[in-house]
Amino acid sequence: MIKYVKAPMIVITSAVAQLFYSEISQAIKHKTDIRPILNKTIRVSILFAVPIVMGLFIFGPKLFTVYLGSVWESGGHYARYLSLYFVLFFVVSPLSIIPILAHQQKTSFIYNTLGNLCCVIVLVLSFYAGFSFQNALLMYGLSLSLYQLLLLLWFKRLIPFLQ
Repeated sequence: MIKYVKAPMIVITSAVAQLFYSEISQAIKHKTDIRPILNKTIRVSILFAVPIVMGLFIFGPKLFTVYLGSVWESGGHYARYLSLYFVLFFVVSPLSIIPILAHQQKTSFIYNTLGNLCCVIVLVLSFYAGFSFQNALLMYGLSLSLYQLLLLLWFKRLIPFLQ
């Protein structure tokens, strides 16, 4: 389910990322303020993400059934549990070039490793705590969402390193 939902998102976020990279590179080159570019990119990403994810949230089971067959209806239900994560992924993904531009690749690697590890630990602990699959998936989605929010905050804190 995640692959089917994220694949079209990656196409869109890649296009937004290319624009962001182009604009931010010019701003760095000309020593202009980067924050307006960052804020514009976040707004554009939200404008794309919210309608798409709301459609997935509202029509997910039907969309999965029509596109992949009736056995995939549950995938549409599961997509609902991860909808907040999908919105935040849509917003954060185009900005992922910031650590590279700020020469923070090692820190980025550590954050990504720890963030993914924590999300998996939440999923495992949810199962050991006896949560239903749906509730465990919800907890996993919330941990992924928190991780994306923390990345966004870190990216914003890196902006002074680019100027």
